[in-house]
Amino acid sequence: MKLFYLSILNIFLLLVGCSSTYKVTDYPSKEKFYEDINSSIENRNFNVVADDSSFTGFRGSEIKNDSLYAVTRIQGKKETISSEDIKEIKYFGKAYEEPSADIWLKNGEELRAENLINLSGSKLQFTNIKINSGYIPIDKVKEISYKAKWKGTLIGIPRGFACGIVIGGILGANGIIAHTDTGGMHPTFDGWSSMIGGAFWGAIIGTVVGPIVGYITGWNNIFQFKP
Repeated sequence: MKLFYLSILNIFLLLVGCSSTYKVTDYPSKEKFYEDINSSIENRNFNVVADDSSFTGFRGSEIKNDSLYAVTRIQGKKETISSEDIKEIKYFGKAYEEPSADIWLKNGEELRAENLINLSGSKLQFTNIKINSGYIPIDKVKEISYKAKWKGTLIGIPRGFACGIVIGGILGANGIIAHTDTGGMHPTFDGWSSMIGGAFWGAIIGTVVGPIVGYITGWNNIFQFKP
């Protein structure tokens, strides 16, 4: 039970501050800021917060001529097709993070798919999405953000390790994860041994929990237009 509480505390701390924020004032020019954003969202889905709305943008969106050219989803329909009908399939984003792709069929039809699942019998299940596009003046955009799951995983390892040592050491020193000295007639609490033991278990649990939490939550990258 004590180790369970230690795991919960690790998860709580790992959820705090799982993001990086980039402001337009951090860049030498607006053009460099826009260039960094375009390279980041080129092949992935992302979230947009504007003055009067918020929505998810898709591959093909970009900032140009002081406007955000946004490709957005307007509807989706679940479909299943045979791999024999596919001429070409091109994944975009990180296939292991966002299973989305452009699919060209042998009959000439082009599909934009998300949530792809490979089924038995050479079948592919996905949501065939219909898209819309348009321009939003860049001065109406507050922020653009996206999640990177594998970045969250990698950063979660050292964060989990460090959080585990600190939390485990504190719990041990306060007797929650206790070590007793049985050298005498009556067992006595050994603060130093308990702190070291708690830090040891905390490091192990944190190293395991950290990357798991990091992958599930992802690392949120935020570009702020109006700091």
